[in-house]
Amino acid sequence: MRKVGALRKLLLLGALSAVAALLAGCGAGGPPPLGNGGNGGNTCSLAPQAGTPVLMGLFELVNHGTDPVTVKSVSLPAAHGMAMTEAWLVQRDAGPNLGVGFPYPPVTSRLWAHKVPASGAVIEPGEDLNLAFGILRTTAADGSSDGPMIVYTAGRTTYTLREKLSLALARTKCTLVGFGPSANANA
Repeated sequence: MRKVGALRKLLLLGALSAVAALLAGCGAGGPPPLGNGGNGGNTCSLAPQAGTPVLMGLFELVNHGTDPVTVKSVSLPAAHGMAMTEAWLVQRDAGPNLGVGFPYPPVTSRLWAHKVPASGAVIEPGEDLNLAFGILRTTAADGSSDGPMIVYTAGRTTYTLREKLSLALARTKCTLVGFGPSANANA
């Protein structure tokens, strides 16, 4: 009988340890360090020449956590007729983001000279950076994609951030359904 009681205690201790580990990995229900990807929407930029990238620099990454964040990868899921260049992190100076639709790379920006590759970059707690990359049409038709997906770690946890802003590239005019006046600013 002693063995059965000891086994039950051991199983209970193991189960409690597993639950504690799960709760610690979930961050006790708090928000992820880089947020939840915004409120959604759409943006469209003109890209008259296939294969010539334009700037996509409107994503702000702020580490609201207490641990440094290490970016593992940045990609464009569900891209159709478009691709992205290498992604970069650029310091912000409390001004606007780098913007959308300008020539890529944005060599005239004084902040661009201090860019670092996003993959492998560390974002310290409280640090506010701009995610920037070029997007280009890969076909004669207009292109579209979901917003960028950023995979990162903080502490011992891996997170996946999906920016909720959909992207589009148009050959001549941003007239895609669901794209509002701000999306047509570059038209």
